[in-house]
Amino acid sequence: MSFLGESKNIKGTIYLKPKMYTLKETIILNNQNEKIIIDGQGAILSSGQLLTKWLLKDGIYYHDATNLPYSNQLLKNGELLKRPATNYVSSGSWEMHEDSDYIFHDSKEHHNKVYYDGYLCKNLQFLNYANQSSIEFIYDVGWTHCICPIKEVIKYSDEYVYLKMVQPAFRDCQIKEGMQIKAPNQIVNVKEKMQPGQWYYDNNLQQIMYNPLDGEDITKIEFTLPILDTLIDIKNCSNITFKNINFKHTSWNETSINGLPDGQANLCKNYDISLDTMIEFRKPASAITLFHSTNISFENCTFSKLGCCGIDIDEGVKEVSITNCKFNEIAANGLMIGQFNFKCGHEENEELITEKIKVTNNDFEDIGNIYRSGVAIIAGYVRHTTISHNEIHNVAYTGISLGWGWGFDDPNYKYSDIKHNRMRLGTFDTYPMMEDNHVDYNHIYNVMSKMHDGAGIYTLSMNENSTIIGNYVHDNGTFTGIPYEKLFHFRIKTDMGIPECKAVTERNSFPGGIYLDEGSGGFTVKDNVISNVACPLYYHYTGILGIFETNTYENNFIKNEENKITSKIIKEAGKLKKN
Repeated sequence: MSFLGESKNIKGTIYLKPKMYTLKETIILNNQNEKIIIDGQGAILSSGQLLTKWLLKDGIYYHDATNLPYSNQLLKNGELLKRPATNYVSSGSWEMHEDSDYIFHDSKEHHNKVYYDGYLCKNLQFLNYANQSSIEFIYDVGWTHCICPIKEVIKYSDEYVYLKMVQPAFRDCQIKEGMQIKAPNQIVNVKEKMQPGQWYYDNNLQQIMYNPLDGEDITKIEFTLPILDTLIDIKNCSNITFKNINFKHTSWNETSINGLPDGQANLCKNYDISLDTMIEFRKPASAITLFHSTNISFENCTFSKLGCCGIDIDEGVKEVSITNCKFNEIAANGLMIGQFNFKCGHEENEELITEKIKVTNNDFEDIGNIYRSGVAIIAGYVRHTTISHNEIHNVAYTGISLGWGWGFDDPNYKYSDIKHNRMRLGTFDTYPMMEDNHVDYNHIYNVMSKMHDGAGIYTLSMNENSTIIGNYVHDNGTFTGIPYEKLFHFRIKTDMGIPECKAVTERNSFPGGIYLDEGSGGFTVKDNVISNVACPLYYHYTGILGIFETNTYENNFIKNEENKITSKIIKEAGKLKKN
């Protein structure tokens, strides 16, 4: 049942009742071009199914899941419950976790790259675990958060068990560009390790289990099981405004089934489309998706307790405004804008370009609370886009990420002196289509709480005539110690042996402030205040001729330099103050 009714020719203003609308199927809006205003008046759109019929047996509560789809999330009184897992082992900023109990085994080759099909493991207890194919391995390395489920557990010898992992995720995690994996940092969804206050979905027995806390009265608990990845899918539409609606309770179960070979910001390399490790990317699921649509607005809406992302403004979307909205308690990314495939960077078909997006006066909080490479706002190949006056805090990875491509599709990339053994793209005669993009007057703090090599504001590739102005970025990451005293630092990859470079890049939550990463160009970085981060303003120079010189830097401040200018910047950054 659609909350909009059955009519295909909807128009005018639709007022929803201020109640909970529980969706069992994704609402699809297609070829809807009449002007519509959907005013929720505080209504909640949710895919959360309430679980009420629990049976107690041997101290564990059971709920029949015969007619329920699988979900890797369950909320208790609105709070996300943990699944049973081993203790989390941190491996540090850049390091892969090393563990002699997990030995790569059964080598294969994929396009001249060697990978392994699984592990030889000394922990023979895996043979006794129920639902072995539901167990997930978690890897946090650098800026990436990867997930690989087990496919099969096989006795190998009296000393070892063979853990065959799900492919191609396990393969891709080993050969992808950037951070690869070794041993897991954590093993999740092991039924036998369930502790009080945790839950487990037994797919084989079609049961949901909950281990109660001491003295807990289950009749006073509301359990919510999200069943949909996407609440609303908007295709080929125009002139739609969503107001005063709360979007809640979604899932993203693909990660538990097929894995997550994270490349960056929960985007995964798609090797099945391209052999090059940097060309094609798959996006995470999102509660709201926009595709080939124009003039869409979200006003005073809330996106919360989502098991995937908030909004995905995808290919060919133009003139979208997101204003006075709140994004909080989101598992992956808050907001995604544009595409992340290299073919989009030099797109000549105007209909396929995403542009004229305005994200203003919103609040992003607690982003990436499950998938730790989550970014509050990430924009790829876009133009004429403004991200301004937003409040962004408590984010696992980067606050705002703008641009894509690492300079690989820039005209002068062939002259770069990058030492990495990457497959090269053909050279282009023009820069990618990114231009006139603005990240201005945002207040960003307490981001980079889980991952490394990100920042309050992060950029990639040439963005002609773009700005980073008037932002207040501070207190990011887990860095402790004396803040880096230089405002500006840039490195050449061939000079990584320089002690000062190494000292900077290995700081926890590096760099944390404003980070112009590979190929960044065309930016005016002006009137920003950056304090209490590992490195305030960092340019990653990779030897692409002329790129660095296209940026300008004026009147940026670090630490707590108290003067009229910094006070004014701090006061004006973030959400606009009401008179």
